[in-house]
Amino acid sequence: MLIMIENIMKIKRILIYTYLSIQLVLFIGFLYFPLFSVENFFFFTQKKNIINILTALYINKELFLFLVLAISTVIIPSLKFLFSILVFIKPHTIVIKKFLYFFTKWSMLDLLLIAIAVTIFKLSFFTEMKVELGSYFLCGFVILSIFFQELID
Repeated sequence: MLIMIENIMKIKRILIYTYLSIQLVLFIGFLYFPLFSVENFFFFTQKKNIINILTALYINKELFLFLVLAISTVIIPSLKFLFSILVFIKPHTIVIKKFLYFFTKWSMLDLLLIAIAVTIFKLSFFTEMKVELGSYFLCGFVILSIFFQELID
């Protein structure tokens, strides 16, 4: 019986390592792959990832938008990932679990912002917008983190 429990614990540990590795890959993919491509006047196409967008906002001194996007798309998901690791290391710490729960709830904000951006561009007559690979990485990251939150409760 003890051997069976040890095997179950090993399998659970391997699954959590796998989960955390996939989460890291998805988050890095979200940061570096384009979120969407914008085609203006049916001639010019631009592909934007979150780092390019944040850099452009900072350079253009759009500090409020820069802060909102940086917090919602980089800082909150990074903290959520950090607390996922901490829950794995110290699974019985209630405070860490509460922080993970808090950041998991707010992680949907980045999906909302992307949905708003896509909707705004879709309403323009001279602009065509397509969702790119980075958006799928973000969706995967958020969905997996929600499943992880449910597993630890």
